[in-house]
Amino acid sequence: MRKLLVWCVALLTLPVLAAAEASKIQLRYHPEPRTTWITEGHLSIKSQVKFPNGEANSAEEQDLVWEDQIAERDLTGTCSVVRQVRKWSRAGDAENLAPAGHFHLSVSKLCEQKAGEDGGPPGLMDQPPLFPLRNVGVGETWPVEQVSKGTVGLDSKPVPIETKMLGTGKLISLDDQKAVLEFSLQVTSQGQNERAATTAQSTVQWTMHVDRATGVPVWQKTVTSTEQTVTLGGSVIIPSRSDTVLELKTWLGP
Repeated sequence: MRKLLVWCVALLTLPVLAAAEASKIQLRYHPEPRTTWITEGHLSIKSQVKFPNGEANSAEEQDLVWEDQIAERDLTGTCSVVRQVRKWSRAGDAENLAPAGHFHLSVSKLCEQKAGEDGGPPGLMDQPPLFPLRNVGVGETWPVEQVSKGTVGLDSKPVPIETKMLGTGKLISLDDQKAVLEFSLQVTSQGQNERAATTAQSTVQWTMHVDRATGVPVWQKTVTSTEQTVTLGGSVIIPSRSDTVLELKTWLGP
């Protein structure tokens, strides 16, 4: 009798488990090779720097447009992407600051981005895996983490930088066309050479709408607050703060 009861409970539970699993999705970046994606963006930057002889405040608005061509996709699902920046200008300024030519990126099926050798300073364009390994449902979270190394110019000398990113991603909502994701991240970086040192801490709130058919983020908003300290010559300390808001919209090109 007890065995029969256990089997009955198990049979009744199976449809519930199946329904719960069916409500979960697998997030994967998989645009088709030879497709083109256009991204338009607007960046707002406010900064405050405390120099030994006074304080400097600035605010700037920038507009961006770039084109991504999906060159190919390998057997692991990683896409080779060729990016060309068409426009990069300060709001209200006709001068185009976009670099000439193009550069290469690779984007994995988990939306991890790495820049090629022509993608600027090492680590600058890198992005951690943003999609979870497992299927997730609305309200579920997953870890996001990355350690990367790069260089920045400081006091006319390159400084090796190690950056650590740690946080969580969350599936906020879901419909037939898109998935809405939210990321809460903490970023720390530090580095030094014989003449200078820098440390920085950032908090990042990142909202992303992902096209379910391709896994391509079609709308993003990133709000970042950064506290940084630069030390020159071992004694001159320059603290600063910056607040940035970046909004991007992406669509399939012609």
